[in-house]
Amino acid sequence: KIAAGVEQMSNLIEDVLDLHRIESAVGSNIQELHMGDIVQNQTEEIKSVAVSRGIQLVCSVAAGIELISGDESMLGRATRHLLDNSLKYTSSGGTVQVNVQMSKSEVEISVADSGVGISRADQDRLFEKFYRVHGQQDADSVGSGLGLSFVKSIVERHGGRVWLESQLGQGSTFYFALPVQDH
Repeated sequence: KIAAGVEQMSNLIEDVLDLHRIESAVGSNIQELHMGDIVQNQTEEIKSVAVSRGIQLVCSVAAGIELISGDESMLGRATRHLLDNSLKYTSSGGTVQVNVQMSKSEVEISVADSGVGISRADQDRLFEKFYRVHGQQDADSVGSGLGLSFVKSIVERHGGRVWLESQLGQGSTFYFALPVQDH
């Protein structure tokens, strides 16, 4: 029990340091990127987890996705976190659908799941640092409460925005949109 507590504390310290690095843009490597490739790579990397949990994971990238300017590692991490969360809160037999599409002058990424959903009261605070949804903390979902604030910080650092749609008992869809690269 003590070892688990030490590991949790160590993970929390790492998460806080990572968030500081993200918010201060330390080590950013900005380049021309295709978000479709990043999302497909992250989906492929986590596919075995979905299969082992009996969850169908589907990725769809629309044609004509424009390039963005960004840090591939950070945007991959934001995408991966949304995928991890969706798999964590979706039961066996459920589905996680990932989409990349153009929406006006933005590349829009959505991760939709058939999971437990999130109450309206929790949705308003979900992207806050250290906030965790009430009633969803259990032994299988240990976390720092920083993951979605990572996503928000990364996306905002890239000039984008994040939001979600969810209904309790009917799943959630998390979105982020990033501005396309100036031509």
